[in-house]
Amino acid sequence: MKAWTLRGNAINNLTKQARSIVKRAAVYPVSRSGAQQFMQQITVTTLHIDKVESNLLCQSRCSYKVLSDSLQLGITEQRGRVMQSTLGAKRLRRLDVQGFDTIDEELLAEIAPWLRLAFGLCGTLAMVGTALASTPFLLTLAAIAFLAAVLPVHPFDLIYNHGIRHATGTRTLPKRGPPSRFACGIGYLWLLVTVWAFESSWTTVAYVLGFTMASVAILVSTTDICIPSMIFRAMLGGPRPRPVIADASDGEVAEPPLNRRDKDRLYRW
Repeated sequence: MKAWTLRGNAINNLTKQARSIVKRAAVYPVSRSGAQQFMQQITVTTLHIDKVESNLLCQSRCSYKVLSDSLQLGITEQRGRVMQSTLGAKRLRRLDVQGFDTIDEELLAEIAPWLRLAFGLCGTLAMVGTALASTPFLLTLAAIAFLAAVLPVHPFDLIYNHGIRHATGTRTLPKRGPPSRFACGIGYLWLLVTVWAFESSWTTVAYVLGFTMASVAILVSTTDICIPSMIFRAMLGGPRPRPVIADASDGEVAEPPLNRRDKDRLYRW
């Protein structure tokens, strides 16, 4: 069927003179042209048809190759986006321990870096306040930690939700679960004890407490390992298990299968 289609396309691409020869060939028995001269014209016309048909076939194969390469590139880019937008099993487990086990994995993959922002700011500010031995500074940070413990949204998450996300084009951060809020409550009490140690002239103890508090917060902001959340889970139970994805390992996901249309385009020729 393809051969007849190409032959038809080749005839349609003939010049006006060549078409007239083909028409004369159809009525050769009643034509007045000499047989020898007419056969030469038919031979030339046939060669012309074969040349046009060959060109069309080449164009068809070239077009298919471009389509195949473009399709394969698109599939590769899609797989790359999937790989980049999927969390590894360890990191997903750590976020689930913090209370994000009810959040869709796709959303978590998109906003996971920004979930660290609040703890990063808390750790940095705690380190600065401790280094300066500033009790007003630490009390202000303690008040922020208290709000983070009683409210579903951390005050520092508002910096992202109302500012950064409009520049990055990502979605808002979800509400923080009980384990994360428990960690903020521990931080609130820890800061109060640190302030008390400074006011009581127990300077060494205050520095140890302050820098320890800062280290715990920075650990969360760099590795998603939240020690207070782990204590919460040990006391009240682990996170809800997620459905297992076949052929997926830590840091990797199964490649998306080709649908029937993609297979036809890649392997039809």
